[in-house]
Amino acid sequence: MATTPIDPELEVAQEFDHYTAHMAQPTVGFTLPNVGTHDNKNLSGTQKELLLWHWKLGISMQRIQELMRVVEVHEPDGAMSTMDRVIKPRIKSASNCPIPLCQSCQMSRAKQRKPKITKSKVIPEVEGAISKEQYEAGDFVSVDQYVIKTPGRLPTGYGRESETNMFHG
Repeated sequence: MATTPIDPELEVAQEFDHYTAHMAQPTVGFTLPNVGTHDNKNLSGTQKELLLWHWKLGISMQRIQELMRVVEVHEPDGAMSTMDRVIKPRIKSASNCPIPLCQSCQMSRAKQRKPKITKSKVIPEVEGAISKEQYEAGDFVSVDQYVIKTPGRLPTGYGRESETNMFHG
């Protein structure tokens, strides 16, 4: 009986489908795209699996990678034995892949910064310089227009859109 090889990335997507399925659906209000979906090309399959295990267990990704490795233990009597991995990854290289950034972990590590506020005193000679020539409704005002060539990011997407799909002002 011949079996067809199953794509490990597809298996990961199926196992963690309940973490990503509801996030991919548009909901009322503003939602950002989920990085764990199959559509995200910025993360490799191993990084997606690691990130999904991180979401599932709620422990650091370094610890998850440790649990995915076979560990050699040195006994007090000098013997050496191996302990099997606790988490068996679907994609074998998930235990050695570069660790992706988790938005929630980055926010939890953030520190409050003191604002750089300086108090200034009003100079009597320049006071009211902006409002010297008050305009009234119907007055003629000329304004210069200019084009900004630097494209900006839209709130949708993963950050690697082509320049034609970016915001231009």
